[in-house]
Amino acid sequence: MPECPICYDLIEGDDLETLSRCGHSFHYECILREYINNQEHHQHIKVCPLCRTYGSYLSNKTNCIPIRNIHNNYNVFMDYIKQHDIKMLQLFFIKERCHAILNTGEYKNQQCRYKHKENSVFCGRHNKIL
Repeated sequence: MPECPICYDLIEGDDLETLSRCGHSFHYECILREYINNQEHHQHIKVCPLCRTYGSYLSNKTNCIPIRNIHNNYNVFMDYIKQHDIKMLQLFFIKERCHAILNTGEYKNQQCRYKHKENSVFCGRHNKIL
């Protein structure tokens, strides 16, 4: 099993993200945080933290909204929004969970982790906000 060069933990299961240009592997969450941090500091966004080679777009995991200049399907997602294509947008969500997207915290840009209420796509907390 490979070791993530960012956090030094073993990479298990489908948590592996390999950059296509240089072939280095990381935990998905580790390389995502690295890319987001670079973007927030106006640096080269997709750079491998090991070899500094221009990296590649990341694949998008279910329950994570694509981020501009980071995920390979951001433009597809935005097209679905512009077309109001709810059916295709559902592909980005886990059905059983609340469909709210978190704006802050550790899980920013991800789907709420709570189950949605009956007859709604939102949990009790997000139903109240809307």
